[in-house]
Amino acid sequence: MAITRDLERIIRRGVIRGMKGAASAKAEIDPSGEVSSILLVRVDRLGDLLISIPTIRLLRARYPEARIDLVLGEKNRSLAELVPEVDTVLVWERNPVALLGTIGRLRRREWDQVVNLHLTSSGNAELVSGLAGGATLGGNDLVGSRVGEHVAIKTSRVVARLGIETISADHEADHPIALLDRRNPAEHRESGPVISLNLSAGGGAREWPADKMKKLAKDLMQVGTVRLLVKPGEEARAAEFPIGDRCRLVEPTSDIWSLLKNLGRSSMVVTPDCGTVHLAAAVGTPVVGLYGEQVTAREWRAWGVASRTVASESGALAAIPVSMVRDAVYDLLGSLTGGSQP
Repeated sequence: MAITRDLERIIRRGVIRGMKGAASAKAEIDPSGEVSSILLVRVDRLGDLLISIPTIRLLRARYPEARIDLVLGEKNRSLAELVPEVDTVLVWERNPVALLGTIGRLRRREWDQVVNLHLTSSGNAELVSGLAGGATLGGNDLVGSRVGEHVAIKTSRVVARLGIETISADHEADHPIALLDRRNPAEHRESGPVISLNLSAGGGAREWPADKMKKLAKDLMQVGTVRLLVKPGEEARAAEFPIGDRCRLVEPTSDIWSLLKNLGRSSMVVTPDCGTVHLAAAVGTPVVGLYGEQVTAREWRAWGVASRTVASESGALAAIPVSMVRDAVYDLLGSLTGGSQP
C-alpha cells in the first residue's frame, strides 16, 4: 500500500509539473461586463470551504443566471452537495488518473470569470486557475484587508472588483454559513445543556492534551451532559473518560450529514482550532474554540454564531489551562440562557 501511494504521488507531481506550462495567462477583469459562467477554486481544507460559503452566496446573488462551478480538493469534496449555489463540482483528485480527467475538463471548458478563493499562495489553486483560463481574481486582489480581520470578510474582499459589497463585521449575522437548521436548544433544557467535546482535532500543534480534556469533561458534567466526539478509528481517545449517563461517546462517523446533525444536537461545542469549529457554526451551534495565537483566534473564530475564543498566552495551544476553557464555557452558557454562570 505504501509503495502504491508513493507511486501515485510521483505520477501526480509529474502530471502537475507537465501542465504548468499549459496554464493560460490572466485576462483583465471587467466588472461591468457580462458574466455567464464562473469557476470557483477552493482546493484546500474543509474549514476553508465552509468559511467561503457566504462569499459564494454573494456571487450567486450578483449573478443569478450565471453558471457557477466549483473545484474542490479531496479533503472537502464531501461538502459539495451542501452548497446549492453551485451548479457543477470538479474534484482536484489525488489519484493521477482521475486528476488527468479533471485537468481535461478544465482545459475544455471556458469560464468568463475564475475566482481563486485562496487567501494565501497555493500552487494547486494557481494551476487550476491558469488551466481554466478567463479573467482571474484571487487573494492578491484583496483591498483594505488587515491582520486580525475574520477570514470570512477577507474572502468576500476577493470578489469586490466584481462590484460585490464586502461583508461588514457589523452584518455578520446576515451572512452565516448556515448549511442546515439545528434542533431547538429547548430540547436540552430538562437535563441541562449538552456540551460536545472534540477529542480528534488533527494532532500536532492543534491538539489540546487528553488529560486537560478529561478534567474539563469532569467539571462540565456538574452542569450538563458531555458528549465526546472522535473520528472513526480513534475511539481509544475516549477510553479513560468517565462514560455514563452524564458523559457519552457519540458513535464515530465519516458521513458529513451525520456529523452535522450530531453537532446540531449540541447546546455548544468545545474544540481546538480545526474544521469542527466551522462545521458547528454551519448548523448554528455555539462554539468555544481553542487557539494557539490571538490573531488566529480573531481570524478563524466560529462565524455567524455565538462563540468564545480561548487563545494561548504563550503561543502554544497545548499550554491553555483548563480553568480558562471552563470559564469560557460557563460565560457562553450564561449568555445563551440569559442567566448567571454556573
